Amino acid sequence: MSDWLTETLQTVGSAGAGSFVGWFFTRKKQAQDVKSSELENVAAAIAIWEDTAKKLNERVNTLEAKVVELEKENKQLRLEVETVHAENIKLKRQL
Repeated sequence: MSDWLTETLQTVGSAGAGSFVGWFFTRKKQAQDVKSSELENVAAAIAIWEDTAKKLNERVNTLEAKVVELEKENKQLRLEVETVHAENIKLKRQL
């Protein structure tokens, strides 16, 4: 019985010591891998935000151009309405 217990403790102890040694010597590499992965994720997020900002900027510029065009058209239509209104007043006076 004591041989079985000794062998079990040796096996468990060896496995535990091996795991601890492996963890101890690879923890710095794992920390570096995590930092590297975080930097890659941040770079990818920055690229996504830059692309989104460019697309939104292009859309805003397009909308601004349309607004300017609509303002010109609105001004022209107001002038036409004023002209028609003035002509209408003249015609009413002639009647």
